[in-house]
Amino acid sequence: MSLRASWIRQTQDSSLSTLSKINRELGKTIIMVTHDPSVARVSTRILRIEDGIIKTALAPSEVIVQEKAVSYVDQILSQNYPR
Repeated sequence: MSLRASWIRQTQDSSLSTLSKINRELGKTIIMVTHDPSVARVSTRILRIEDGIIKTALAPSEVIVQEKAVSYVDQILSQNYPR
């Protein structure tokens, strides 16, 4: 992983940690939109929406995350900054 991709991942992890803490300690609802299953797993409830309709409601444990999943950011960075 490049230095930039590593920095982005650390920033993402820090942001997710902060949002989780706000939710847990302050009782605030966080609404987040993502295509990254590893990000979705941080939540307590996941709604899958297709064509503007809620198709399924999932618990984080029901989200399948592949071991070698590559985030969208990493894909973009690898295209712009090949290793």
